[in-house]
Amino acid sequence: MGLTVRTGFLALTGLLLAGTLPASATAFCEVKPTKDGFVALRAMPDAGAKLLLKVRSGDDVQLDDTRKVTKGWQPVIWRGADRTGNTVGWMRASLLSNECG
Repeated sequence: MGLTVRTGFLALTGLLLAGTLPASATAFCEVKPTKDGFVALRAMPDAGAKLLLKVRSGDDVQLDDTRKVTKGWQPVIWRGADRTGNTVGWMRASLLSNECG
């Protein structure tokens, strides 16, 4: 068992060093420009759900591939400007860039 864990760790480390992530890696998407300059990050996939925070247009959010898109709402993870804290929530999918990477 120890050899399997080490082998998997070494393979992942090699991929990271090569700058290549497995196909299951989660993408980052840019928040599209809006009139008021931000997009709401909501607690649930609903416009009336609790507002968690306002993400500025042009910022990136990480797609949360552990949850499915629901009625035009995309589950995302906001990492914050300093990338130290995570906020998990929902954004309107139409307000995220179509080109995510």
